[in-house]
Amino acid sequence: MTKYYVYMLRVKVYKTSGKWRTGYGPHSKKRCGMYGRDEFFYVGMTGNVNKRLEEHKLGIRSNFILSFDVQSIDLVYVEQTEENYQKALKREKQIKRYSKKKKEELINEHTQNDRKKERNIR
Repeated sequence: MTKYYVYMLRVKVYKTSGKWRTGYGPHSKKRCGMYGRDEFFYVGMTGNVNKRLEEHKLGIRSNFILSFDVQSIDLVYVEQTEENYQKALKREKQIKRYSKKKKEELINEHTQNDRKKERNIR
């Protein structure tokens, strides 16, 4: 059976990162993406977290991240979901809709749980 993982990356970018896009109206040329911000969270789903992280770092199958001038990519959250692709996809979309604050809370909660598990093992 295939296991699916929902993961979150902290992507640090240079502040002027992002692509120009053209639109309609008096302000037809504007910067889209992360202009003025130096980091964001990227949420994805995969069957192999380590392989997918390397692909992001190498720019393979990662058009979204390639559109920015990236300083670093760090894996900050991993959640194993049920062995059902649709449920994993639903969870990924749920986390993507979270605010930045809620994503940070999820990461902190996950980190604290990992530390508790480590203490119990020792």
